[in-house]
Amino acid sequence: DTTELHVVPMDAPETAPRCVLPRRDRVRTDADHLQGRWVIRSNDVARNFRLLVADEDALPHPERWVELIAGRSDATLEDFELFTRAIVVQERVEANVQLRVLP
Repeated sequence: DTTELHVVPMDAPETAPRCVLPRRDRVRTDADHLQGRWVIRSNDVARNFRLLVADEDALPHPERWVELIAGRSDATLEDFELFTRAIVVQERVEANVQLRVLP
């Protein structure tokens, strides 16, 4: 159970895909990009996932990522959506879906 992320620039769709998050055994990650930063949801050290942010040049180096939301045992971070002025996070707590807005 693992993931790998490849990207193609929107302004150069003919460009070959570039691997930005390589596979790691039993690690699932997904990411989105906005205004020069990557936001990453990962279970690398948090079974129920955590949310991190990385600048363009820090993406292939997890040790340089900054944690926005730590993993929790009582909540699963299921998804997130990026907006210009906020991040909306979807969590599941006691079988109920909750949304949080991070400025």
